Amino acid sequence: MWFFKTPDVSIGGVSHVLGEHSLRNDWSLGTITKLITTHDGEVRSVELMLGSGGGPGGRPRELVRPVSKIVRLIKASNL
Repeated sequence: MWFFKTPDVSIGGVSHVLGEHSLRNDWSLGTITKLITTHDGEVRSVELMLGSGGGPGGRPRELVRPVSKIVRLIKASNL
């Protein structure tokens, strides 16, 4: 059961991706590329594109994270 509204996330927003066992200084930066909603219409997860160097060979990589595991830094409308 969800007790809180989904944070105001939108495609194009910049977020920190929380690491389970890493310090805040080591969290990756990512750009939200897709919002994943549930049957009730709430955004529960997002797909992010991590900056260059995040994947093998220095290529950007995509990953899916729940909104509870990201920290929004810049809203897309402010870019």
